Amino acid sequence: MARALAGAACLALLACLWLPAAQGQTCEGPCFQRAAVRPPLEETQPRLARAADADPHAPEQVHLAFAGPASYAVTWVTHPLEDASLAAAAQEQAEAEEASVAADSERRLAAADGHEQLHLGAEQAGGLARRHHRRRHRRTCDKVVAAAGRSVVQYGTERGEYLHTVESREPAGCYSSGSYVSGAIHRVQFGAGEEGPVPPNTTIYYRVGDPDRGWSSERSFRSAPLVGPEALPYRLGVIGDLGQTDHSLSTLEHVLVTAPDSIILTGDLSYADGYQPRWDTWQRMVEPFTSSQVWMYCVGNHEIELTNGVKDFLSYETRFYFPYRQSLSTCKLYYSYDVAGAHIIMLSSYSPYGPSSEQYAWLLRDLAAVNRARTPWVIVVFHAPWYNSNYAHQGEGDAMRDSMEGLLYQHGVDLVFAGHVHAYERNRRVYRGKLDDCAPMYINIGDGGNKEGPDKKYYQQPKYSAFREPSFGHGTLDLVDATHAEWRWHRNQDDGPESADSISIVRNPNCKPIRAARLAAWRAQQQQQREQQQRLGTQQEEEQEEQERLLEQGLAAQRSRDHAGAAGQRQGGGAQGQGLPGEQQAQHRGAWRRMTRWLAGFYRELGLLA
Repeated sequence: MARALAGAACLALLACLWLPAAQGQTCEGPCFQRAAVRPPLEETQPRLARAADADPHAPEQVHLAFAGPASYAVTWVTHPLEDASLAAAAQEQAEAEEASVAADSERRLAAADGHEQLHLGAEQAGGLARRHHRRRHRRTCDKVVAAAGRSVVQYGTERGEYLHTVESREPAGCYSSGSYVSGAIHRVQFGAGEEGPVPPNTTIYYRVGDPDRGWSSERSFRSAPLVGPEALPYRLGVIGDLGQTDHSLSTLEHVLVTAPDSIILTGDLSYADGYQPRWDTWQRMVEPFTSSQVWMYCVGNHEIELTNGVKDFLSYETRFYFPYRQSLSTCKLYYSYDVAGAHIIMLSSYSPYGPSSEQYAWLLRDLAAVNRARTPWVIVVFHAPWYNSNYAHQGEGDAMRDSMEGLLYQHGVDLVFAGHVHAYERNRRVYRGKLDDCAPMYINIGDGGNKEGPDKKYYQQPKYSAFREPSFGHGTLDLVDATHAEWRWHRNQDDGPESADSISIVRNPNCKPIRAARLAAWRAQQQQQREQQQRLGTQQEEEQEEQERLLEQGLAAQRSRDHAGAAGQRQGGGAQGQGLPGEQQAQHRGAWRRMTRWLAGFYRELGLLA
């Protein structure tokens, strides 16, 4: 499983990973960087720490995710190598493997001739040692997986009565980065097999673990209603850039009060930034929530980490479950799912998104397949905002907006959530920078509580920006029915469920023909502009060629006059090359043509030629 996960991660990188630096993009002016102003909580903080006497096989970091219609995936972590007996057996196996590798190298060296011995000796001193280092990490993960045991979930609709038992057919997962080796990552999908779908809108009691080694404590969550407008109302919670600071804890405390049915996180989860133990502490911090309600994630820039010298999303992709195959995506970084009366699309700001990209093609297919009678609300989530009046990360989403905004508008997306900027901003319905009552509403909510602090500096407020404030908090979206929703932003400094900003949102089903007409008008205008530019360019080229022709004629006439009286000398102008071979005549004409073009430009700069 560990090798499979590593291979899958490599394939995912080839299909998904794209970094602006790799494409030659640069910042306009100084690149935006923040200094940490709020240190993360200590790793020993009770909400983040693992008990020193914890059972190695005790499940922790439990996390729920949607896995398809009436099905869920539950993920948890154990630490089997902390079991002394298993660790000793694993160590013996590792030593035996090391001895086997060393013996094999010695046999190769002894069997080689003199030239090959020199080559193999250098390989043993350098490249072979590096490969052994990688092998040790891989073997360590292999040991974790081998010692992980079984992955089982039991669940039912009454406390302590587990009517269904589902065991994963796949071994546990593991990954390594530098000197860090993860625990065993267990995952079980339930509700999609012989056990049948999970009952909708029901409290589900469950436990996870290994029947031979022990179970977690009992957990519970409320299953989602059947998909359709009759399932409404439904409350979505929206958090961005959460991190693990005291502000993060405050945000979570406020989430307890607002009590959403499920959570969307718009990217930048743990702010581990390559220090892998911070993924463990973050998952422990949020476990009381992720084990009792579904959290679904969008990828952010802080999920890009350096793993053994390569930038990738290995930690993010390995630790969490994404229903990308169910939504016919080829990449974990962009996917969609249905819940209640909403179709929710997660996009990647850090994967190729141009018209020729796989993400663009997938988004087009996904939007075209939406059934508005079944999911009247369409919500899109990505990390880098397209509309942002804050100084922070200004313009970083523009290229993606230029590529994809037309798709969202054409297919009637209702709301777009983003993070990245550590402040709250609610924008009005806007399309191509102009207010449009049939366009999506854009909301930036990267204010979850991260270590970098709030972004307080704004540009002059544009017309499309309705409300903005650099405070920490979270949002809730109540989908009331097929046409009405209520959005509220809850600041951490406020008590109770009160909101600092709110708006009633009304879907207009009649917008479809209006959008089509506006898109057609815009495309016609773009085509007209292209044709005008083409005509103007052609006219300018013709005028330039005519000026060059007249100038060349004038110069030729001048050369003829200068040489007319010189008997026995070569004729000027067009006759200068007479008597020469055809190739040389062509060279002469080319040289004269280049000279006349240069003179034309020179005279234009002097104002002597129009």
